[in-house]
Amino acid sequence: MMPRRSLFSEVHREPLFMTWLRRTVVCFVGIHVVLSMWSGYRAIVQVYEFGPAVVRATAFGSSQFLRTPPPEVRELTVEIRPD
Repeated sequence: MMPRRSLFSEVHREPLFMTWLRRTVVCFVGIHVVLSMWSGYRAIVQVYEFGPAVVRATAFGSSQFLRTPPPEVRELTVEIRPD
């Protein structure tokens, strides 16, 4: 005995484009979540390493007469230690 198809399933079937769009969005969201979790883990591990470190600050000047000045970079050596 064959299963009966309901009229509702044939009339309200999702278009093929929407099916592929939904699958693509779910795939990208899944990949984004995994990569952001990995990046967050790496950032936490790197923050809690004690020892010498370099703090680097970069300043960009504004354009004057169609000339953009080069960025100014300053570095400062610091020691990260547990308190």
